[in-house]
Amino acid sequence: MMDSQFEVTQESHSHMGATGELESSVKRKRKRKRKAELNYGEVKAAEYHDQIKDQVLTAVNTLLELGKEVGYFPTEKNLQDLDNNVRARAAVKSLGETDICTEESCYHGDFPSIKDQQGIILKHNDDVTMSSIVNRPVRYPRDDPAVVSVDNDLYLLPPRCSFLLSDFSRVNLLQTSTEFPRFDMIVMDPPWQNKSVKRLKKYYSMSNEDLLDIPIPRLGTDNSLVVVWVTNRWQHIQFVKDTLFPRWSVQFLAEWHWVKVTKACEMVYTFDSPHRKPYEVLIIGSCRKPKTETNSEGIDEETVSQERATSQIPVSKVIVSIPCCIHSVKPPLQEVMKEYLPPNPHCLELFARNLTPDWTSWGNQVLKHQHKIYFDAVT
Repeated sequence: MMDSQFEVTQESHSHMGATGELESSVKRKRKRKRKAELNYGEVKAAEYHDQIKDQVLTAVNTLLELGKEVGYFPTEKNLQDLDNNVRARAAVKSLGETDICTEESCYHGDFPSIKDQQGIILKHNDDVTMSSIVNRPVRYPRDDPAVVSVDNDLYLLPPRCSFLLSDFSRVNLLQTSTEFPRFDMIVMDPPWQNKSVKRLKKYYSMSNEDLLDIPIPRLGTDNSLVVVWVTNRWQHIQFVKDTLFPRWSVQFLAEWHWVKVTKACEMVYTFDSPHRKPYEVLIIGSCRKPKTETNSEGIDEETVSQERATSQIPVSKVIVSIPCCIHSVKPPLQEVMKEYLPPNPHCLELFARNLTPDWTSWGNQVLKHQHKIYFDAVT
C-alpha cells in the first residue's frame, strides 16, 4: 500500500469493536463514477467476471474460514505490529540500477559459441562477472544453497537449480543446448502489455505476436503441461485460449484462479471493484502431437502415466494466498501441480525473476529476486 493507505488501515484495525466489525470513521474517498459507456473489451470482461463470481467466492470464503481455524492468519495484536513491508519496498527501489545493468547485458551480450553453449557450473562463493554468465546455460548442482558474487553483488542459489540469463532473441538456447532436457511442465508469467506497465515502466513488456514465437512444442515433452499466468484482462485470456495455445499445439485443459488476500484475512480489493480485481487467472494446457505422428506401439509407460495424470486436472480450481509485496510475484506452483506430474519432473519457468530448486529458469531478470538484499539471515 501507499503509506497513507496503510495509516488508514492501521487506524481502522485499532478501532475494532467487540463484534469484530470495524468502527473507524475513516472513509476512503470514492472515485467518481465513469459516465462513458464501456467498450467491447470492458463489456466482455464484466461478463467473464459475472460468470466466475459465484464459484470463486464460494471457494474463497471456504478457504479463508479454514485458514482462520488452523492459524494461517495473524491475530489482531500482530496486525497492529505490521510495518507495510518497509524493508522489502526499500530493497526494490535500491536495486533499480542493478536491474537495468543486468537487462542491458542480456541485450548487448555476444551470442555464445558451440563450446559456450555447453554451459558452466557454479560453486558456493564463486566470484563471476555478469558477462560470463549471460547467454550461457548455468547450473548449480549441489544439494545445499549457495552464495555467489556477480559483479560484486551477492546472490543466493537454491539447490539443484539451472538458469539461462538472456533476452528473448536467445530463448532458443533452451532448445539447442544439450545442457537442458525436454520439460514436463512449462510455467510462464509473460510481460503482458498494459497501461500500468507503460506508465510505471517497471519492466519490459512484449506484444502478443512475439509470444507466438516461443518454441513450446520443441521445449516440452509429448505430453507436457503448459501453465500461463494471465491478468484478469479479458483480451489476454481469450488470446491464450484461442490463439496462443493452438499456435503451440497445446490443448486447453483448465482455467484456475488465484485470489489475493491480506494478512487481515480480506481480499486485497473488493471482488466487484470496477478498477482492480483481487484475482488473476491461470490457464493450463497440455502439449499434444498431431495424430498422424502418434505411434501407439512406441508409447512408454511413463507417457501413459503422465497422460492419465493430466486428464485428472480439475477444469476449475481456486488458490488463495497472501501475495508477496514485490510487484507481480506469483505463488510457487510446485506443490499445487505435483500430483499431475511424473516423479522427479523437469520443470521450466519462462520470464522468471527468481530461481527454484530443481527447476530451470529463463529470463532477462532471472536473478532479480535472488539478490541477498531480499533475504534475512537465519541461525
